[in-house]
Amino acid sequence: MANIFDDLEVGKSVFKDKQPLDHRFLPENLPHRKEQITQIAKYWIEALNNVTPSDITIYGKTGTGKTAAAKFAREQLNEAASNKNVFIKVEYIRCTDYTTEYQYCTTVSKAWKKCSSQRMDKRRSY
Repeated sequence: MANIFDDLEVGKSVFKDKQPLDHRFLPENLPHRKEQITQIAKYWIEALNNVTPSDITIYGKTGTGKTAAAKFAREQLNEAASNKNVFIKVEYIRCTDYTTEYQYCTTVSKAWKKCSSQRMDKRRSY
């Protein structure tokens, strides 16, 4: 029997581009989300003055743009921090990737430890 993939046409799909369907996809522009992105930015702006900002919780119905808005705001914050030469680390953790609180807490702890060591390395380089 021949390999099943030999008979399938590569690239033949009903989709022009599947990338926007991926949960990691972030478009360059988020129309109709400026108000939500600005609300997130108001919480995070303190970070540009080396002040730890308040935690935020974003909730709502599935598929309404919560993750995209937060990631978009994160990219804008990273850009602003880079322009101002401020060390900022925003960690995105997708809770649905974990099945227990322990897994989630371990991931957060590892991210915190990594971030702390990066911050110390950054301070030593000045």
